[in-house]
Amino acid sequence: MSTATDTIVAPATPFGYGGIAVIRLSGPSSKNIARAITFLSDGKKSPFKHRQSTRILIAEKDGETFDEGLITFFKSPSSYTGEDSFEISCHGNPTIVHKIIGRCCEEGARIAEPGEFTRRSFINGKIDLLQAESVSSLIYSKSCESAYLNHRILQGKLSEQIKKIKEKVVGLLTRVEFELDFSEEDLHPGLRKDVLSKITTVQNTVKNLLSTREEGRLLTEGALVVIAGKPNVGKSTLLNSLTETDRAITSPVPGTTRDSIGVSLLLCGVPVRLFDTAGIRKGAVDVEQEGIRRTKKLTQKADIVLCLYEHNKKNKHKHMGTHARPSIHIINKTDLIAPGELKKLKRLLPDCLFVSAKEKTGINNLKNKIKNTLGVSATLSNNVSLTTVRQQASLEGVFGYLKAGTRLLQNDGCSYELLSFELSSALDSLNSLLGITTPDKIINNIFKSFCVGK
Repeated sequence: MSTATDTIVAPATPFGYGGIAVIRLSGPSSKNIARAITFLSDGKKSPFKHRQSTRILIAEKDGETFDEGLITFFKSPSSYTGEDSFEISCHGNPTIVHKIIGRCCEEGARIAEPGEFTRRSFINGKIDLLQAESVSSLIYSKSCESAYLNHRILQGKLSEQIKKIKEKVVGLLTRVEFELDFSEEDLHPGLRKDVLSKITTVQNTVKNLLSTREEGRLLTEGALVVIAGKPNVGKSTLLNSLTETDRAITSPVPGTTRDSIGVSLLLCGVPVRLFDTAGIRKGAVDVEQEGIRRTKKLTQKADIVLCLYEHNKKNKHKHMGTHARPSIHIINKTDLIAPGELKKLKRLLPDCLFVSAKEKTGINNLKNKIKNTLGVSATLSNNVSLTTVRQQASLEGVFGYLKAGTRLLQNDGCSYELLSFELSSALDSLNSLLGITTPDKIINNIFKSFCVGK
């Protein structure tokens, strides 16, 4: 069974061949282990000074060397984990990496579990749980904007906001419990009005922070955008134009696309999974019917549905399709519409976008429309957002307790006991959010998602 007193080792870089690989070693015996497996070129042992990189030879138990590299020592508590730690840079060969890790284990280390280095950083008070979550999110960021956001959380920007909210809740709770201890009456009107004003202010702050969750989700998880429409309106061509690829097969024959085709791309800094879907029409054969069923299912989950049409004399666009999800209505094949007719159409259909997927006209306008519909802020670099379901659920709990508190204060005869309970519950949720009182099961699930060596 693993314990926090073990010394742990793991590769910090992916396995494979390359210029260098990095191995991380941390724990109370790390210095003894490092001394046992390395020595200087003159045969002496390194003194291992804090944050100093030293060129070393790496040896078998019998002293025979099998690689050389650099070793950097980080003295407790000024290290990532808060423990004595080492980073060994060796040649990027999986055999050598395995050998060094094996030597560390021979001298008393064990292989680290996923996320165990960051977990030790959390346990040793180097970071809180919000910052710990951001480490994994930063590693797996799909865009620069996502990396910026997660790095700000790692720096403690989100924690600062949560701690300010916590400070105000503690102040309110202290005041209410003081009255509870020294007064036998209900809250007097003047005090009740003051507490109500302050608790409402905190509630609004929490509400504003909760409103950032959708933006955080889009930047960390990405948006699902689905192209839907009748057969042969140019859905596959539009996907190719938006992605600047030839991912989807295009054909003048209706029903060419019989299954959903997904392509990942960055759209104005937002990771997007764009799907070309089977055209929806009556009289489709069995295989096509299954594609249509999948199309309908996909549109129900989409963040945005791109409803694509082509203009002709029979199609007057009086009954454009509607979806449960946000939609952008697009008239395609504008290259086939006479200029006068196109001008008239734009006047009649002001809410539609007009593009030629084939000629790639209007595509930039469509990209901007998608970004605006997703609601990603233009000033994101100055903000922090909630990025996980756990963060959202905890803050929703805080909001609910504060709301219950305001309802109590709005009624005559509000008791100290009930108000104290709601404020205490809000405080518990804030402490759980920061990792102060978070159950082990939740903490285990968070670190399970990390890669080994982080």
